[in-house]
Amino acid sequence: MGNRFLLFNISIVVIVSILISACGATQTPTAVTPSASAPTVVPTAKPTPEPTIDPAVLAEAALNEELNGLMQVFDDGQGLVSSYDTTLITQEQIDTLTPDQNKILYSEKMIDQAYAVLTYIRIGKMQDARRIISAMQEMLNGDMAAYVGQFGGGRSIGWWNIAVQQYYLLDPDPDLIELMQWVDYKGYWRQPDYYGDAFGRRITGEQPDFWENETNIETLVQTIYYLKLDEKYGLDTIYGVSTPDYNVDEQRRLIEERFNALADNLKQVLYYGDDTGLHLIEGYTLVDTYTNAVIMACLLEKNYPEQFKMADVDFNGILAQIEANYAIFLDGKYHVYKAANESDILPSFEASLQVANAYLAAAETFDYRKAHPEQVQAYADMGISYTRVDDAKAIEYRQKAETILADVWDITTSWDYPSIPLLEKRNFLYTRFGPYVFDLPAMSSLAQYVQSKKGSFFEPLQQIVAPSIQVNVDVEPSPAKSLGAFNYYKSFGNMNDQEFLLLRQELEINGEPYLIEFELIENKVEYQLYLKSDNSRFR
Repeated sequence: MGNRFLLFNISIVVIVSILISACGATQTPTAVTPSASAPTVVPTAKPTPEPTIDPAVLAEAALNEELNGLMQVFDDGQGLVSSYDTTLITQEQIDTLTPDQNKILYSEKMIDQAYAVLTYIRIGKMQDARRIISAMQEMLNGDMAAYVGQFGGGRSIGWWNIAVQQYYLLDPDPDLIELMQWVDYKGYWRQPDYYGDAFGRRITGEQPDFWENETNIETLVQTIYYLKLDEKYGLDTIYGVSTPDYNVDEQRRLIEERFNALADNLKQVLYYGDDTGLHLIEGYTLVDTYTNAVIMACLLEKNYPEQFKMADVDFNGILAQIEANYAIFLDGKYHVYKAANESDILPSFEASLQVANAYLAAAETFDYRKAHPEQVQAYADMGISYTRVDDAKAIEYRQKAETILADVWDITTSWDYPSIPLLEKRNFLYTRFGPYVFDLPAMSSLAQYVQSKKGSFFEPLQQIVAPSIQVNVDVEPSPAKSLGAFNYYKSFGNMNDQEFLLLRQELEINGEPYLIEFELIENKVEYQLYLKSDNSRFR
């Protein structure tokens, strides 16, 4: 699949040849009908070298295109993605679902909308992410309470909050503030900041709705996003809008207080203590309890030393626990994982990819330690001995992740699945439902695959990373000067002008159509760039 999309992306990079008339006669611009799939350039008389495109940039564009293709399994281009779309199963199948199964199914539907937003953002499709957020936002004008009551709970709203926070961090759209304030209240402040029996411990049957009740990892993630939003924009410009009694200093204090409490209580979901020390708790049923804790511990270690010390979580022991209780050697050749550690639980694409992502996070943390010996020493001075450099473990963990990813793709191909994220009628595609399996398409596995390639959704993305290109252009568009749907943007004196080359790379990688017109002015060629009116640079 990767090669196919790489070829596609190479095809969108147009070989630019501009011929300048040898006689130097004045020429008038020639309008060109734009192509839907590629930029259009007007030819004249003398060839100039084509721009050099960095292979790494092309590879990233190919990956984005691959992930975007997988997203189309779910996206109808109109509103919310069709994950867990019950119109795809018979009424007879729906009638066999118990009330608890129905509730779990619809809570997954809600979370997958947030996953879709986060996925589109990671592949640079901000307009698609905004479209889905807009559909979520419209529910505020309808009956949001009824939707949440049917389709989700605290954890689901927490994921919505993460999705909207991530979008706003990149695009501070004031039209989103009402939605942000709503999910802030419902998804963050109404959730506990500690682990306890009253909120469930993911032990099957111990507590009703146990999966939706354990919100602490998501609450930690939201806290990190709040810190980034405050640093970049100031919380009062978002959550204080139209809220006269909002006290930003008090809110900052409360967020910091919750951050410390959540970090300090992270180990409660993993360990129990006795006279001999801390021991990993036996009996947890869902593997993402452990994988999420590993990823969060790695994130805290690199960026939040105080909270990492409070959390005191050694990911090596957790990964060993995963191998002991969740690993399955399927068909004598596939190294995969089941979603829970009970004997009758089936292996899962989603669980396997969650484990791969935990191994990747751990391997990258070993790399980070090697590059930052001063931080390792600082932790050693605090008495945290397990933050050591270990090249052998880094290699082992990365190989583990690569093996899991390769085996999941091999199963996808050899068992004739159309793609990782499809939940069909084969129980191997069990996801995160306790003992339930639904014959419906779901984004859950795709969301994990995206994170294996583009980084964890737990870590805020602070700039759009589509092209690895920085182009600083500060110009006022001239809407009066246009060619059909294309508006004049800027002129350049040379096709090989560095800014011009980088700008065209950015446009091509993002699939943005454009026109280049030329005009001879005092015997010098001026190259005029025209962009579509809906291009983000005109916003």
